[in-house]
Amino acid sequence: MGAPISLITPIWEIVLFFLAVILGFVICGLYFLENRFLRRKYRRKIKFLPYFFGDVFYFLLVGGLISGYFLFFTLGEVRSYGILGIIAGIVLYYFILNKTPVRKEKRK
Repeated sequence: MGAPISLITPIWEIVLFFLAVILGFVICGLYFLENRFLRRKYRRKIKFLPYFFGDVFYFLLVGGLISGYFLFFTLGEVRSYGILGIIAGIVLYYFILNKTPVRKEKRK
């Protein structure tokens, strides 16, 4: 006899995909929050260091979140639906919740 077929694994993979989408939302939200904060704080001053340290802190935080997701939930296996879920979350946040204005080109 073969191994019993279980529905727990496909359902768990669907749950992990939606967790990855939520993680993508959080990643993109943190990016826009960081940029909005730095723009308000250093509006017309051209300073390199605050942006540099903000970006370093952002990428360390995002790297930790993504590594934690893959280590904790998928036991260290980088699965394609996890990466696709993160990308889908970023794209959904950008097109649905992004509040930055889009500049329209002037017609001649």
